[in-house]
Amino acid sequence: VVRLRHHGPPPAPLPEIPSVPEAVIKEARRRQRRRWLGVILGALLVAGLALGVAVGARFGGSKAKGSSGSSASGPFATAASRRWHGTGAALWFHGTPPNYLGAGRSSLVTCAGDAQGVCYVVIQANGIAPDGKPTEPSAPVAFAPFRSSAYRTTNDGRTWAQLRLPPGTWLSSPITCASGDSCAVGAVLNAGQPPNEPGSTVVVLTTRNGGRSWQEHPLPSWVGLVTHMSCPAASRCVALAWAQGAPTIDGRQPFSGVDRFYATSVLVSNDGGATWRASARLPGRAGGHDVYLSSVSCTGADCVFIGERAVIVPILGRGAYKTRDTGGVVLVSRDTGKTLSIGVRPPGWPIAVACAGPSDCLAVFGNARNGEATMLAGGPGHAWRTLHPTGLLTWTAGASSLVCPAAGHCLGVGTQIAVTTDGGERWTHTQALPAAPSGYSSDEPGSAACLPSGRCLLLEDVTPSSSPGPVAAATRVLTNSP
Repeated sequence: VVRLRHHGPPPAPLPEIPSVPEAVIKEARRRQRRRWLGVILGALLVAGLALGVAVGARFGGSKAKGSSGSSASGPFATAASRRWHGTGAALWFHGTPPNYLGAGRSSLVTCAGDAQGVCYVVIQANGIAPDGKPTEPSAPVAFAPFRSSAYRTTNDGRTWAQLRLPPGTWLSSPITCASGDSCAVGAVLNAGQPPNEPGSTVVVLTTRNGGRSWQEHPLPSWVGLVTHMSCPAASRCVALAWAQGAPTIDGRQPFSGVDRFYATSVLVSNDGGATWRASARLPGRAGGHDVYLSSVSCTGADCVFIGERAVIVPILGRGAYKTRDTGGVVLVSRDTGKTLSIGVRPPGWPIAVACAGPSDCLAVFGNARNGEATMLAGGPGHAWRTLHPTGLLTWTAGASSLVCPAAGHCLGVGTQIAVTTDGGERWTHTQALPAAPSGYSSDEPGSAACLPSGRCLLLEDVTPSSSPGPVAAATRVLTNSP
């Protein structure tokens, strides 16, 4: 169980859209920088990344020209695909910053395989419901039970229908879909504050009818939280999970109190999520290293995992630990996560991974030495190489996404937004985002998802400009569709 430190008595109940100092929000975002990039993704990009077979057929297979310097063809080749505008969808309110370090961003979007126009959004309440009202009027916003809401569009985001989730549900991962109707997501039922407190139940939820109903599937008793998933087919899924004792390693708490290293396990299912088991072995733990995995992208049976390795060093007399000898790691699998091997060990920490095919993957790692990102290209069974791209966007904490709807064609989201049509060698910045709605100011862009056609949805948090440092924020949906 992970609890935020709180000194003194809890604050009095807040009004419907309360506020906190801007410095508190900035500090919370800064403190999340190092570990929560993977959960942020919400990988957000998983359903779009599960397009391998369909994309290969449509755009010339995994060895398309875009992988080695293509001509200007494909989903991001036209200027229209690089312009953003609002979809007309209503704003969804939520609290910010997240009231749990493992919560990631407040909003995540994924698109469903090659289904035309079908995408899903998850909104994390963080104490405030999508209509702007407190989820628990009797509880301070920062200590409200964790809750999520989810929505589905079938027309590129112009209209959304709210999905009926089991009562008291908090979704711990982005929704991943093998098709427009077949999806899965990690969840905590009867979630409290923090979400996985005693009395809660960690499960995987699946739907076969586009979210109109959900089936609950139990997980091994040691699982404490599912953080990321990829389902390349309705019957096959891979999940990343923390153990129930994730906040500690060998009974020890992290010394920093914030920069936690959550050792990760890989779970696999071959029956549509009904049963789960751990993969045979998690490589990279030699020499006293533990492994933290942040996200996974699968196309067919080929999967790429990104994460970080570190040696856990106990601090005698303190019941705490710190990390040393840290570095990035890319793991690969050719059998949907049953067995894994090390692909490459880049410097830095994991930011994002996206695969359009077995040999068409990009992986991005942050590099604290020079402040720049390291970008790798390769795939399971294929050599990895370090790219030296031109025009690359600035990758930052809290707003990093990577989506590759077709071989060689990728959308990257950081403090800027850029597209590549040649496998990551050259990037072109898209048009600036439209102004925030009247009365709001824009935050950084966040989660993004794309369909094979190149139609993309981008979520952006906006905050009321009349109240500095508000607790209540809102998410708007932008699109590059005509």
